[in-house]
Amino acid sequence: MCVFQRSPITKEARVIEIILPTRYLAERRVLDIGANAGFFSYWALQKRADKATAIDIDADYLRAMDQVKARLGF
Repeated sequence: MCVFQRSPITKEARVIEIILPTRYLAERRVLDIGANAGFFSYWALQKRADKATAIDIDADYLRAMDQVKARLGF
């Protein structure tokens, strides 16, 4: 029997979509405080937010966000 399990990120995205539907993000600005690796910021931009500002103090997370930003063209 094959059981499909969703990843934790997929589950997180589904919860965010319930709380904050795409229609609320379109053409808005997002502030992501304690952004970790910027998941919410990138998700909001993909959902048509105009701008996402991610704030974090962890150097490793900041480097990761810079790499993702460059790779995705944000």
